[in-house]
Amino acid sequence: MRDPGTSDETAAALLDAPLLGDLAARLQGPILHPSEEAQLIRSLSLDSGLPGAVVQRLWRELAGEQRRRSGAPAVAVHAGRGGGRIVDLARARFGATARYMLAERPEIAMAAARPPHGAAVIALSPDQPWWLRLLAETDLHVFGVVPDLFGQGPRAGLVVGPHRPEPTGADETYLATDAQAAPATVIAALGEAGLAAELILDVGGLKLLAIAGYVQAHDPRIDAAPGRLKGVIGAAPVPLDP
Repeated sequence: MRDPGTSDETAAALLDAPLLGDLAARLQGPILHPSEEAQLIRSLSLDSGLPGAVVQRLWRELAGEQRRRSGAPAVAVHAGRGGGRIVDLARARFGATARYMLAERPEIAMAAARPPHGAAVIALSPDQPWWLRLLAETDLHVFGVVPDLFGQGPRAGLVVGPHRPEPTGADETYLATDAQAAPATVIAALGEAGLAAELILDVGGLKLLAIAGYVQAHDPRIDAAPGRLKGVIGAAPVPLDP
């Protein structure tokens, strides 16, 4: 019986020796920065002619095994109300053979995500504005989002770790603010500054927004956002087209 998660394209890719050889060769060195991973997946997809989702799945599994063999710490997962779906998304992001630990609270997951190779997948919940704490955690950044394939639903969780994001050419930036103004007011203020934003969560007036494109933390346009406590908490490649 065919594994329901294995497509014909994936099965064909597994038989593509040149692609597997290229992937394996790139995994011989140190663990790649997530921004480099995203650019590599897009490049290999173009070179091989295979769908990006297929190349990404192969890469994630091989990179997860590299992570395990290198002795990197377990990926912390706070599932929140997302339950098993967040765990499944974390395994899709870091591979089936990487080690995982369940964290009861977002704070525990963030503590496990510290340098040099820590990582956490933390659910986005309507009652937990954990992401605001990243404004004070200077050694932690959002560097990914799950799901990271287009068409698999809205943002369910953010990937956090010590990796300071770099632009990949197709990104979104995450802004946290304690502005009590209406979300439309915050979005309009950013728009007037030249930043296209959308609301992800509003938890008791604490807001998490996604800004289109890569925006540096010290970009002066961020000052246009209302709020006393505000700032960029990271960025991630936009979900990949299948």
